[in-house]
Amino acid sequence: MPDYTGGGGVVDAGALEDSYIELFKARDPRAARLWEYAEILYSAGKLTADDVAGFINDVLLYIDKIAYDFDRVLFSVDFVAKILDSANLSADKAASILDNANLSVDKAASILDNANLSETKLQAILDNENLSIQRGQEIVDAMSNKEKIGTGGRRGYLADDWEDNKLTNRDRAATLATTFDRIFQKFRPEWDTVSGTPEVSNGRLFFDNSLEMQVPSDFVVGAWQFKFEWSESSDTDESYCFIRFMYVDDDNTYFLKLDAFVSAETRNGLGKIVNGVGSGLLSFAIDLGEHTIKITRDSDGNFEVFYDGVSKGTATDTNITTSNYINIKYTQKTYGNLYLDDLEVY
Repeated sequence: MPDYTGGGGVVDAGALEDSYIELFKARDPRAARLWEYAEILYSAGKLTADDVAGFINDVLLYIDKIAYDFDRVLFSVDFVAKILDSANLSADKAASILDNANLSVDKAASILDNANLSETKLQAILDNENLSIQRGQEIVDAMSNKEKIGTGGRRGYLADDWEDNKLTNRDRAATLATTFDRIFQKFRPEWDTVSGTPEVSNGRLFFDNSLEMQVPSDFVVGAWQFKFEWSESSDTDESYCFIRFMYVDDDNTYFLKLDAFVSAETRNGLGKIVNGVGSGLLSFAIDLGEHTIKITRDSDGNFEVFYDGVSKGTATDTNITTSNYINIKYTQKTYGNLYLDDLEVY
């Protein structure tokens, strides 16, 4: 019988009879003895990544064992990524492997970063419920190429719950669990304070002084969602806030204005500034108490605003097609302080 030499060195020929290789390809449990030599056989041209993926999918039932073997030096990251990418390994099984604690977060992240795992398969795995949101976020936080996860399904672009009560030097999901039901490319991002002093307390942003803060964002198609609450309402000398969700610069931006005169339709709503000239797109009244606003925009410039899940209307505008930041500009007056929470961009 021949000897096979690969990344793990020379293997006892007795363990690699050609008959067992055929059994392995046929996904016969009797060939399980070859499992630990799979990459050596692959390197020798005796097995394909699809052969190995099919054997894992149909024969190897112990997720703990698979995850453990993927984590140790038994298999290279390149090889594991090829296995996960194979159509012979279901997203269900791949997600279960990634969810297993025997596979370290760092090793899982390196596998997802690897070029041998396609974006399409990676995204199918992250969308699979066999991988918990918490575990998925921990892995994505550790990836070097987070943009690879895309958006859609259970995947989003940016989110902040401010549960760590910070704006910089943030606590990632592995330190403080996520509160969201999506996995985000940018989770608890680093905020830049342009002016003033934003505060974070009890897991919410709190504004009681004029300020401006921002975070990089090139997101232009999808949804922007957040919770807000005014401390009080007034029809005179009231505070107000611009959530500039597609912000190029001060002269070019789409915004959502929140005014402490909550019942005034003309002071709350969706608007734009183009070449320094501002105008409204959609207005509506708001209320005291905590509420959720969601703004959607498609690639044709069609906007819709939802208030606690109810549509407040639509608008169409195509003047601005790019974004550099999500920028929050708050002006403090005599009446009204503002709370913000649970920002999701997806």
